[in-house]
Amino acid sequence: MKFQDMAKDVRYYYKEYSNTHQVYLIRKLKTIENLIHEIPIIEECIGFQFWLDEQIAVIINSNEDRFRKIHVESPNIAKQIVIGFSLYRRNHQYLYSAYELAYAGLCEPSYNILRTVHESILALWYIAIHPDESTDVLEYMYNNKRKGRQYSHGYFLQSLYIGEMEKSLKSQYSELSVKAHSNIFGMKNTEQYSVEQIKDCFWFIKTLSFYNMISNIENLAQNSDLNKVVLGYDVVSFVERLKNEIAGQSKTIPDYFPNKGNLREKFYLYRPI
Repeated sequence: MKFQDMAKDVRYYYKEYSNTHQVYLIRKLKTIENLIHEIPIIEECIGFQFWLDEQIAVIINSNEDRFRKIHVESPNIAKQIVIGFSLYRRNHQYLYSAYELAYAGLCEPSYNILRTVHESILALWYIAIHPDESTDVLEYMYNNKRKGRQYSHGYFLQSLYIGEMEKSLKSQYSELSVKAHSNIFGMKNTEQYSVEQIKDCFWFIKTLSFYNMISNIENLAQNSDLNKVVLGYDVVSFVERLKNEIAGQSKTIPDYFPNKGNLREKFYLYRPI
């Protein structure tokens, strides 16, 4: 192929790619038009998670010697903090990514990311309730083929939930998983703009944002330095307001609180009825 012909091809590709950007920009404008009432609360959810991340990081960095001592004297507790905060941080970055995709009508990729957040929240709940297993959980994260207990999503689910709660979370996970598998059925609501699918993605983003905050708070509140931040007035009042806004007129919120045995007694903020 001559250089001149190749240059023409490249210009053609660039034009088509520019048109694609325009398509997604138009979709975003459609989302604003159709779901303007949904957007502010999601922006608050995600923005607050980034803010809380910074507050926690400041405390950890300013008490470096104390946390180093915890690492030596109580390695499981140190790893509980590391795993929990790392999962929380990754989750809110993933939620932001899922939001940007859903905003543009790219719902199937958004569901794929949301599935990972769902899995991570269960892991966060588990180490909050079983801090003595944090070292083993971290080892499993490094090598899930190792001998010993398999800290998989299925294990967390069975360890934390029973009855209708377990069935409900299995159902939600299945809904997200359908979009994540490598099949040909995850394109319809990506190629075609769907307000209903975007609304569904937004529901998951709000719900998972709330429980990313809650499970992170419950995990870190066990540390005397960090609980001053995560149980502070600004945080607790925001979470309470967020809970009420997500509940809306129905006055109910999707439940991700572990309900097995006496696990509810370990929570600081909310205890399921």
